[in-house]
Amino acid sequence: MVTSLYQFLKQLKRTFITDNMSSQAFIVEFAPTNEERLKALHVSGILVTPYFSNSNIGFMLENKLNLVLKAESIPFAKAEKGQLIDKEYELIRTLAINNIITINISRSWLFKTGFQYFLNTIGMNYLDEEPITLHNSNSTIFSVSPISFDEFMTSLSHLSKNWVSLDLKDDNSKLIVENPSAPFTIDDIFVIKDSGVDTVISFHINSQKLPLYKKANLNLIYLNHIDYLNILLRKLAQTIQLDVEIPTLFLPQDSIKLKTPHDYDQY
Repeated sequence: MVTSLYQFLKQLKRTFITDNMSSQAFIVEFAPTNEERLKALHVSGILVTPYFSNSNIGFMLENKLNLVLKAESIPFAKAEKGQLIDKEYELIRTLAINNIITINISRSWLFKTGFQYFLNTIGMNYLDEEPITLHNSNSTIFSVSPISFDEFMTSLSHLSKNWVSLDLKDDNSKLIVENPSAPFTIDDIFVIKDSGVDTVISFHINSQKLPLYKKANLNLIYLNHIDYLNILLRKLAQTIQLDVEIPTLFLPQDSIKLKTPHDYDQY
């Protein structure tokens, strides 16, 4: 059974990191980085959640959790420059007082390797992936077990009601997911089409691009990015619980309160 932060980090990387590009997938923010200190820190319980705020502290203390795995960064750089607003200062102070360890999950992992856990949750078997070079960024095409677009949407509907779809073809065996920080450009849409992609999962609705998706004959799913994180991180929490045998709880985020990708940096 894993007990120290050092052991937990090693197991986390063994389980969830599949390539060298993901080596910085899990970043320890609020804890010592010295190896001896990491070995001395005991992990009593884990909270997995998209966003973290002072309102979660009571939940952690009540359930004897002292480590949080989350999808947003705490503004320590602002703290060093004395630029924190009151609620940011209060959050950091509360973490220190209660000896809570924070680990941030990188966006690159969430919208690449982590996509496999999203697919698995909605009943799709991940088969393979291939890189694709776009005009302003790089992305990944995911090949999945054959499933119709209607079946995909039926499975998704059991987990989220906050989606809009453009159904143009039944084939749904190659998907690409858009990073909220790097929305696909108009030129990207046709590069994606020429790469054999069937379905695009996006976190941005742009009425000017909808005719282009139709012209490219691409299925489009707009999904609330908070719902995406909730689906993905719930599976992550279940896997951690089984893998490291430390009490692990998942706390979903209300998608009604956080609607846009710009909310990534808010608490």
